[in-house]
Amino acid sequence: MACLLIGASQACQKGSNSGAPYNAPNLILGKWNLQKQKTVIYANGAVQLDTTCVASFINVSGARFNKDNTFNSVGLWSSDTGGTNLGGNNTISAGMDSTAGNYTIVNSSLNITASLAGLRNMVGFYDAASSSGTVIQPVNVVSRSSRIDLLTSSQFKLHYELVYNTIINNVTTNYKEEEDYYYTR
Repeated sequence: MACLLIGASQACQKGSNSGAPYNAPNLILGKWNLQKQKTVIYANGAVQLDTTCVASFINVSGARFNKDNTFNSVGLWSSDTGGTNLGGNNTISAGMDSTAGNYTIVNSSLNITASLAGLRNMVGFYDAASSSGTVIQPVNVVSRSSRIDLLTSSQFKLHYELVYNTIINNVTTNYKEEEDYYYTR
């Protein structure tokens, strides 16, 4: 009985030096609901965008991870682009994104063939750096990664990072894009 209790308590703990527990391939299985998406984009080291989107009635996203190492995800969102209600200048922008592909978990790295759909289409060139994407010129992908920062039976936090640069008129701009996705069941 003591061994069973120790094993059960370790099943929910973080793995060694990472956010992914030892049994991450089993814990990730099933449906996850995105609660928050934080995006930070840097250009030449300076913050260009720092925004957080939260789930609501009009902003929803979810992902499902299957036993056969496939996944699918969908995101639906709507946002007011500005203006005033009295002037009638408000423009509602709606969007939808869906992705599907394969995944593997190695240590705390979640290797996916396409980015997960979010609460906004903010992952930028992440998919362009994937094995299934096509890099749009003049974007030069330096690196891309996704890391599990937390995974329990009820919480899942994923950190994406993409480093790329553009060369326009012989001027190079270096970008770093970070995305943090916070899921619950």
